[in-house]
Amino acid sequence: MSNDSIVILGGGQSAANAIKSIRNLDKESPIMLVSEENSLPYERPPLSKKCITGQQSFDSCTFFTKEF
Repeated sequence: MSNDSIVILGGGQSAANAIKSIRNLDKESPIMLVSEENSLPYERPPLSKKCITGQQSFDSCTFFTKEF
């Protein structure tokens, strides 16, 4: 793969899946996520149910860590 930068627009589950797929094929190219959200992509249904009620931490709802 090339070392071109990759830009993903949107912070939903599709963006997270795209980033995971790209990273599986290309371990080197920088990936930039552009989103209105101020956090990593996360699972929205569990957030609305468990994360907001405190039954689950917000970090456990994200698809990956910042280091990914």
